[in-house]
Amino acid sequence: LKSFTLPLMADCGDASSSSSVLGAVGALQPAWAGIYAANISVWATSQYALNPRVNHVGLQRVLGNHFILMARSLKHRRPLPIVLSSLHHMHLPHLVMNMWALEVIGRACTPQFSTAEICGFWGLTAAVSSLAQIIVGTPGRGVLGASGVLFGFVSLNAGIRPDATYGVTGPFPTISFTSVQLFDLCLVTNTLGAIVSPRARIAWWAHLGGTAAGAAVTEGLALAGDPRVPGLRRARERLKWHWELSGMDKDDCVTLCRLYWARGREAREEAGPIWEALRGR
Repeated sequence: LKSFTLPLMADCGDASSSSSVLGAVGALQPAWAGIYAANISVWATSQYALNPRVNHVGLQRVLGNHFILMARSLKHRRPLPIVLSSLHHMHLPHLVMNMWALEVIGRACTPQFSTAEICGFWGLTAAVSSLAQIIVGTPGRGVLGASGVLFGFVSLNAGIRPDATYGVTGPFPTISFTSVQLFDLCLVTNTLGAIVSPRARIAWWAHLGGTAAGAAVTEGLALAGDPRVPGLRRARERLKWHWELSGMDKDDCVTLCRLYWARGREAREEAGPIWEALRGR
């Protein structure tokens, strides 16, 4: 998730809504309860197995064979890691960031979906994102984590709730984005990352694979006439309005991209007036 600025606050209504909450709204669905429990359980098991005082070789072997996708997994025809690797995280911040973002974005856009639909979407985006990373991205390294699935839900969220807004914080002043803007920014960031720094320890291709799988499912449901999913094409028709709402034009976006990538004094000085103007809006 290093390529993704974590949204902290999510509006419940349209872009003009003033009521906001931290995370999703409504009762916890069985599917999400199971997803959170599975991710936490696998992480806790890995911490126990790798503890120097325990050094449980048997559990380490199970985790390595079934919860990390490696090139050899495909060579030996082991299908389980393709999906189960999405439940395994390197460390606690990795786990917390992914679960938090999934709560804010994933669970918030799926209250009308059944347990089977949510789990099916998770499995599909996990498989596509993991395979994309291991085949195209870094074949020599293992793949684990739910960030590819997260970007699949970013796509679904943009197609279901294009007007939902997110207040984003971080090293810059607070600014809000709609779901469609968030989808665009994530897509551009991950594409640039895959081109500029393909061997970084960030699963760019897993992010892109999850984005593509999520977008395909979203458009497929929209074309099939699912009333729950207006679709990305419909959201795209409103893109100009979304970007005008934030007060950002093309030059502003270029400067902010330079700030993100370079983080140099010159870029910060150029971006300063833009951020101040956006804060005023």
